[in-house]
Parts: sequence; structure tokens; C-alpha cells
Amino acid sequence: GAGAGRAFIAPSGESAVLVSWFEPAGEGSYSLKFGRFDGHTSPEARVIATRDDFFVNFADFPSIVDAGGVYFAHWLQKRGPGTYAYDVHVAVSRDQGSTWSESVVVHDDGVPAEHGFASLVPLDEPGAIGIAWLDGRNMTGEGEGHDHAGGDMTLRYAEVDASLAITSPAELDARTCECCTTAMLITTAGPFVAYRDRSADEIRDIGIARRVAGRWATSDALEIDGWKIHGCPVNGPQADARGDAVAVAWFTAAEDRPAVRVAFSSDAGGSFSTPIDLASAGATGYVDCVFVADDRVAISWIEDDATIAHIRMREVLTDGTLLPVMTIAAIPRGRTGFPRLALSGTSIFAV
Repeated sequence: GAGAGRAFIAPSGESAVLVSWFEPAGEGSYSLKFGRFDGHTSPEARVIATRDDFFVNFADFPSIVDAGGVYFAHWLQKRGPGTYAYDVHVAVSRDQGSTWSESVVVHDDGVPAEHGFASLVPLDEPGAIGIAWLDGRNMTGEGEGHDHAGGDMTLRYAEVDASLAITSPAELDARTCECCTTAMLITTAGPFVAYRDRSADEIRDIGIARRVAGRWATSDALEIDGWKIHGCPVNGPQADARGDAVAVAWFTAAEDRPAVRVAFSSDAGGSFSTPIDLASAGATGYVDCVFVADDRVAISWIEDDATIAHIRMREVLTDGTLLPVMTIAAIPRGRTGFPRLALSGTSIFAV
């Protein structure tokens, strides 16, 4: 429909994808819709929820995942009058999207503050997900701003099953960048989260958190870029895994040199190779990253030549070999959204 946007995509089954998006529903309301697409037949657009209190933002958008035939969707819902006072809600469908449950809030702090930039990933147990999100419960200002408020943004995690029971809550990092997308995946060792960290002197490089043998730990296993920036760049990392192999892609503008980078791990995220630069001049980031073979990932980003913007994609071998840059589409300049990729069967889907 007219005005649709804030799209997300995730694999579903062996050869299809789920796509979710917001669409205006009139009188200040929006509908969160989704469709299942196999690349051939036109999908039926179904409604997950329609509300007038969604938090609708170009950078912090809803998502949908298929956890072994059980669909989970998340969105942000306003709490109180503050501009940035909203909660992370999750709903479930046990009949592949025909009906949806009432939603639950994944955090229990009850603070009118920013909670968002959530990443959902199916767990090994069918019908359950892990979810990581940025949580502003320790920030002051009653939801009135991002880094203009006092206190620190935190990174947190929980697990949700098909009955919407919430378990395994954990704080992963007590000080992170305020509004950069997170990325979560499951490795052979367990859940893995990549995010933009924030040091005391405003270095905002990429951090990782891993749960190994039941315990969470953060790490600076990725090479330090040294990007010092007084304010969130709204430009987080993305990651994917296949077996023990992990790839993390991100944008940096350290020393005023923009670059899209990727680093590989062969030990489930315990250590990483030296980062490889995929793009520089004109790159503005907004990356995504998917394994397309055991030894190869596809990475997308936005590039702007000051006249027009393009969605680019490049495949990279785990040995560092760079394949040619491809153009997916030309897009308007400005805050148009975040391109997303998904692999299903032998096809790469982009939204």
C-alpha cells in the first residue's frame, strides 16, 4: 500500500522468506503486515497488528522470524508522552501467521525510556527465540532523548517460547551506543551478539557478546577502528554464521575515512581475522551480511556519490578474496531505510 516501509526479511522453510513492513492505516494508525514469498507466486499480505501507538522510525523497525514453523514478530510501542519512551513487544503465531497472540513486553523494568533495536533469532529448540535489544532503563530524561540524556544505554538479552514465557534475562553490556542496530545469531557455541559499543572517551567501535557454556562475556575480539564520534551514528553491524564460521560486517568513519568492513571467525566468534575493507569512497553504511556458502558471504550497503544513492552488494570469500561489486538498485538519497538480505534455498532475497 501507499506509504509502506520499514521493511525486514528473514528465511522461512527451505526456499521462502518472510517479509514484514509498516503501512499507514489512517487516522494516525499503522498496520504491521507480513507476507511469505517464495520468489514465484505473489504473497498474501496479512496483518499482525494495527495500532495508533506504534513507535515508527526509519532506523528502528519491526521484524519477523520463523522458528521452526512458529512465527514471532516484534515491534516498538509507546509508553507515556516522552518522544523516546517505548517498549519492545513480541507476539507469536502458532498457525504460520493466520492468527496472532496478544503481545508481551520482553523487559520488566517498567521505565518510560527507550527500548529498541531488537534482534530476534530462532534457537536450536523449535518454537523459541533469543532476543537482544538496547535498553535505556538506566538513562535519565523520561524518554526525551538519545545521547542527550544522562545515564548509559545497556544491551540486554532474553529468550521467548511459543507460550510467550520469557526466560534467561541477562545484561550483556552496561554501556553501549544509543541507537545503532544490533545483530544476533546462533553459533555452534551458542548465542552471539554484535553491536556498537561506547567507551568513556566516545570511541564507538564494534563489540561482541557470546554465551559459552551458559555464561555471557563481552569481548573486543574485533580489531579496534578507533572511531571517536560525539553522538550515535545510527549505523550498527550485522552478522551471520554457518557452523563454526562467523562473519561480522560494519561501517566505520574513523579518521574521517568511511569504510565498510568484514571480519571472519573460524571458532564460533572466539577470535577474528584482520578486517577486510569492501567499500570506501561514497559508502554510508547500513550494512547487512549473510552466508551464501560455507566459504562465502554476501554483504550489502548503501553508497552515495552526492548525486544518487545505490544499494551495493559484494560477495567475499572467507580467505579474503573479494568478488566484484554488484548494484541491487538505485534509491533516493537520504534516510530511506536499511536494506536487508536473506538467503533461502539457493536464492538471495533483498528488501
